[in-house]
Amino acid sequence: MSPPSGKYKESGTARVLGSGTSGVAELLVFHPVDTIAKRLMSNKNKVSFSTLSSIVFRDHANASISRKMLSLFPGLGYAAGYKVAQRIYKFGGQPWFNDILVSRYKTQFTNTFGERRGRMMMQATAGSLTGIGEVVLLPLDALKIKRQVNPEAFRGRGVLRIFMEEGTTLYRGWGWTMARNAPGSFALFGASAVTKEYALGVTDYSKATWTQNFIASVAGAVASITVAAPLDTVKTRIQNANFENKVLGVTVVKDMLRHEGATAFFKGLTPKVEGPSMLPTMSAGVQLILETTWAINQNRQNIRRGELVTFRAVYDPSKYVCKRVIGLPGDVICVNPEKSLNLKDENRPKEAEHVIVPKGHIWVSGDNILNSRDSKEFGPIPMGLVRGKIFARMRRLVLTSSRVQLHGYVDPIPATIEVSDTGQILKVLLEKSDQAAYQTVDIEFMDLGDLVVLPGLVDAHVHLNEPGRTDWEGFYTGTQAAVAGGFTTVVDMPLNSIPPTTTVSHLNLKREAAKGQCWSDVAFWGGVIPKNEDKIKQNNSKDDLLPLVDSGVKGFKCFLIDSGVEEFPSVTEEEAKKAMHILKDTNTVLQFHAELAPPSSKGKSYDSNFDPTLYETFLASRPDEMELSAISLVISLNKLYPTLKTHIVHLSSALAIPFLREAKATLPLTVETCYHYLCLDSSAIPAGHSQFKCCPPIRSKENREVLWEALKDGTIDFIVSDHSPCVSSLKCLGTGDIMKAWGGISGLGLGLSLLWTEGRKRGIKLRDAVEWLGERPARHAGLSSLKGRIEVGYDADFAIFDPSAQFVVTDEHLPFKNKVSPYKGLSLSGRVEKTFLRGKLVWDNSRLSNKYVGDAMGRLL
Repeated sequence: MSPPSGKYKESGTARVLGSGTSGVAELLVFHPVDTIAKRLMSNKNKVSFSTLSSIVFRDHANASISRKMLSLFPGLGYAAGYKVAQRIYKFGGQPWFNDILVSRYKTQFTNTFGERRGRMMMQATAGSLTGIGEVVLLPLDALKIKRQVNPEAFRGRGVLRIFMEEGTTLYRGWGWTMARNAPGSFALFGASAVTKEYALGVTDYSKATWTQNFIASVAGAVASITVAAPLDTVKTRIQNANFENKVLGVTVVKDMLRHEGATAFFKGLTPKVEGPSMLPTMSAGVQLILETTWAINQNRQNIRRGELVTFRAVYDPSKYVCKRVIGLPGDVICVNPEKSLNLKDENRPKEAEHVIVPKGHIWVSGDNILNSRDSKEFGPIPMGLVRGKIFARMRRLVLTSSRVQLHGYVDPIPATIEVSDTGQILKVLLEKSDQAAYQTVDIEFMDLGDLVVLPGLVDAHVHLNEPGRTDWEGFYTGTQAAVAGGFTTVVDMPLNSIPPTTTVSHLNLKREAAKGQCWSDVAFWGGVIPKNEDKIKQNNSKDDLLPLVDSGVKGFKCFLIDSGVEEFPSVTEEEAKKAMHILKDTNTVLQFHAELAPPSSKGKSYDSNFDPTLYETFLASRPDEMELSAISLVISLNKLYPTLKTHIVHLSSALAIPFLREAKATLPLTVETCYHYLCLDSSAIPAGHSQFKCCPPIRSKENREVLWEALKDGTIDFIVSDHSPCVSSLKCLGTGDIMKAWGGISGLGLGLSLLWTEGRKRGIKLRDAVEWLGERPARHAGLSSLKGRIEVGYDADFAIFDPSAQFVVTDEHLPFKNKVSPYKGLSLSGRVEKTFLRGKLVWDNSRLSNKYVGDAMGRLL
């Protein structure tokens, strides 16, 4: 039998009832099979077809069929006591041991075996522990075996007299019994779990169907019997001896090997393997008793908001079958007139009717059964008229650590974070808690020791390139790279996808492409290009900037120089003015790629006499003056529209710092820089290494130090990756021609380690990292009420960081699609060990193989 063990606990009554019923069922079906097996195990002579009947039926070998069958039920009373007690203990006790392992040692099992194998190993280990303890029932088992094989040993004595006279003699063979039960029970529950996981695809065992439980039970029973067979034979021969004969297991083993050979250890295996093919029919049925009994005894305190349940209204069971519980008394819920209710619906509309669940009622939704239009027909179901089976529970996460970086604190402090079942931070306690304080079924407690808990990080500048250039990057691989580095939110730039995000229809195409692919949450920037600002003025098209604002883009980006892709051309000063005029009364932000080509260049980017493989050649083609001219223009435009927020993306030139510092004193202007400008310098870039090319370029070591100072004094607001990948052929790695190579750095997910490696040399603290990589980019993208802080009401996004870890960047640390990066080979300090998105573990570095946990659950913001 495969006991139910999912995300809930069965009631004690249900366990006893179901397991006891299982024992009775096994007694009726399996006892004659067990008698045959025990008699074959005890037989020391060769078994042949001619002797089989006398071995099995003994004195009734020549009797009628009915008499033969009755002869297979000796010791039925002892068997009844033993089997019922054994089943109550084993199938009632195994879930109890499993509960202990899950509550106290789940982290260790998961870290050692991975989440999936860890779950199966806990099931099997719980079975093994139960099997060892089963030795307490050995006297009943010994008496049963003697009745089956050696009834003369009783000499007319009853059970009470035998217990009084024999005492501890009944525990002979206890060591061999424990040695047999431990692997046997391990195999029983382990094989059942493996069958469900791998053969049947069942991850929540409580959702297994009758057929799935039947199949898993057969697999578990066959595995258990096969594994335990040799020691079971030894145990049987010890126990079938007369009470006055002390038989040693070692002697049994020697005699069997000497006189019968190794195959003797498997006598009786065939009938015991055949027997389980009948038994699971009973056992799977008993599982239904377990589940139903447990479900009927549930009260409303056991039901959590957002659970998936099956409920049936007793007064009309044929019509109303509902699928989701929405709320309990006092809950405020949203009613969507167009769709079935579901608090977990990620795409529920912004505008919805709010209702409060009345006292004594549960509000439920079903398959087009209940919504605000037909609730008069169906309405809330009275609590007393609900029956059914809960088959999935939303477990609440509790994290505790001696180092949690909270908003307003200089250094990490001991804290405990409680997460709601909807994925928000419910409570923050300023102390490290013990698991004993959270011993309830719906809590997943995780003690992170001294690892640092940071809020999930935000990268406000990435190019995910989908749709259109998915061979460069995509939502799936890009967001996988993000969560591997603790970034739970990324904001996608309007280019280099095809089409770019310059109209509402293009935004919808991008969102459609992203659905179901995102491991992190994803927001979107819109784009300003020539002509889409004219449509605003004409007000005759839906494909303009204001509808993009209404559709949820977090702001806009434009180029003052060639972007490198023809579908996203740069804007002139006048075109930028038009866009700013239209956007001035909104709460959006206009971002500028701040480089202006000098008028004297006349389209020539560099002197062809210089070596195109030298980084100095490329650096000379993008001088500081290009950034200074563009930033000067942006500042002058911002003065014309001082209510509109403006932003300089990827600042590279330190010469612009004084101008920016002065402008920021009076204008809503913000500035970002990138990891590559803070961690690399042009003098260390070897010839022909085009993976270092980006625009604007990486500059000198002295320039880098000024950027660090500007970051620390607040002139630069935050840091981004500007993850801008391409296929390797466009990087011209073969020729090393930096001038022809695509300009873009790939490094999404490495940001925290890069910052910590270089920042510690300059005295930064983890608090600074959270500001520059979390709070400020979240504020910039309009997400400051959800992201960037560990605070009540915020999304439960966490990066679990080990600041002392060391690693060298290899392809393994570059989960994005094209593994071309200037960071390869760098030795970095600090590593993200786990990432949580809205309370769910999505990335776990401790896993041996696939480090991504569950499915892509990122939302489009």
